Amino acid sequence: MGIRDREYKSNGINKITVGEKNKAPAHLIICDRGGTGTIKGATKGWGGMGIYLYRSTLDFFGGKITGGKVTGSGGGGAIALDDSNCVLNIYGGEISGNNGKVIGGAVYFNCLDGKGGTVNMYGGEISGNKAQKGGVFFSERGGTVNLIGGTVSGNSATSNDGGVINMAGADITISGTKINGNTAKRYGGANYLYDKSCPLYTYDASDEERNVLI
Repeated sequence: MGIRDREYKSNGINKITVGEKNKAPAHLIICDRGGTGTIKGATKGWGGMGIYLYRSTLDFFGGKITGGKVTGSGGGGAIALDDSNCVLNIYGGEISGNNGKVIGGAVYFNCLDGKGGTVNMYGGEISGNKAQKGGVFFSERGGTVNLIGGTVSGNSATSNDGGVINMAGADITISGTKINGNTAKRYGGANYLYDKSCPLYTYDASDEERNVLI
């Protein structure tokens, strides 16, 4: 899906869905050579306001996902991963200015089958997203987050924990992504792992990137 010089804007409710429940997996690739394409998310709904994945993979190479706002009881102002088969690969582009309301300012792991999906960040930028808990990522029942490249900055947990990550039962690796300027009202300006079974692996990370409460 090429979005160069284009704006895909929700009518307020509609969003991009990848795959279907109980159907064969799908694979969506989003690219934008010019860096000016935009996906503006829905502003009324349960969650995953820009893109919702069902048993599928999203490769995000460029463009911007912005403006999504959760009004229901779910989460993920930009993207939601419905189950453990979902994979989000971020190679470039920008996920910014989304509001997950209560949980997951940018990305929400729904864990429909009892486990979370996988996010791999190799490049790009995640910035200016917010939710009460987990300014970027939120999961109650697992998932995998590998932060290998790119930048995560200026995200916030507005009334609770984890300016970037608020997850339980998850595997977290931070090995190259620059993490700075994220805030939380309570604990974990960067990361809050509220389950002692969550392994956190950091390689060449700064003190702020290690800012974690388990």
